[in-house]
Amino acid sequence: MIVAALVVLLILAAVFLSTPAEPSYRGRPLTYWLAGYDVGFAPRTDAEVPSLSEAEVAIRAIGTNAIPNLLRRLQHHHEGFSYWQFSRKRTFPFFRFARASAISSEFEAIAGFRTLGADAGPAVPLLLEVYNRTSDLRTRSYVLVALANIGPSAEPATPLLLHTLVSTNFLWRECAAHALGEIHANAPVVVPALIPGLRDPEDKVRAASVEALAEFGTAAKSAMPELLALLRDPKRSAVPAFKMLPGVVADIPTIAEMATNALRDIDSDAPAHVRIKDDPGLLFIPP
Repeated sequence: MIVAALVVLLILAAVFLSTPAEPSYRGRPLTYWLAGYDVGFAPRTDAEVPSLSEAEVAIRAIGTNAIPNLLRRLQHHHEGFSYWQFSRKRTFPFFRFARASAISSEFEAIAGFRTLGADAGPAVPLLLEVYNRTSDLRTRSYVLVALANIGPSAEPATPLLLHTLVSTNFLWRECAAHALGEIHANAPVVVPALIPGLRDPEDKVRAASVEALAEFGTAAKSAMPELLALLRDPKRSAVPAFKMLPGVVADIPTIAEMATNALRDIDSDAPAHVRIKDDPGLLFIPP
């Protein structure tokens, strides 16, 4: 029995020492601060929950030390339940149950990457490894969103995103287009690759392509003929750009409205020569 007890203790010690410590800010672990992103998604019963602004300050202060934890959360699909968490300083209590999140751990991860922004650049190679290593739909989608949230610092991901634009999975195409717009690099190559998305059969992909092209501004002038063709096709442009979550009320722009704004971003003179002939009631553009 003594030998068995020693073996169990050795196993527990090995697990404890091999488990990455969670970074902290002002004595609170990263998991506590990530709870700040729950605001607005589900009612909280905790007496003490950080605000969104407090969470963002904490994540920026923790900086790149948060990346390993965010990467782990991005790959584990657990929602609404507790899990083991270890003390960063190996101080008592050495481990505890982390609080249950009101939203998915993946959402908290991508929100954390958005807060870090350019500072999360070192995570890009690791995110690409995760994407290439898994075929899981959710994980790949969240990786693409994380790359978009990092922004221009995720430029090394451009080749992967360009390849994903022609994926048979429409969700990946949408996420890749969005990411390329947020990164907005290498316009001579990326802009022509985004243009076919304006003819995509999926509404969300068309909307993401329009938004991405707008991010390139004047560098996307070669896309103007296709944007104009999109505006003149009510079947492709008169639909909402996206769907809101149940219970959320907001003014949702149509793809036509997004395309009009994109034309203005690309060419300030565009509103003067855009005309909707097929359906005058679709969109009015002042001279």
